[in-house]
Amino acid sequence: MKSSIEYLEQKEDFDATLEILADENSMQNIKAADQAWEAGRVQEFTSWNNVKRHV
Repeated sequence: MKSSIEYLEQKEDFDATLEILADENSMQNIKAADQAWEAGRVQEFTSWNNVKRHV
């Protein structure tokens, strides 16, 4: 049985996912990123190490 906290965490994740799926601009960006990755255009992406330095 799930605890209330686990339920709320999952609900928050689900709501955030629905919000992204409903946002046309976000979905276009995700599709463009998928296409770039599949085409091997890795130079269009920022490395995780670079991202971590700025957080």
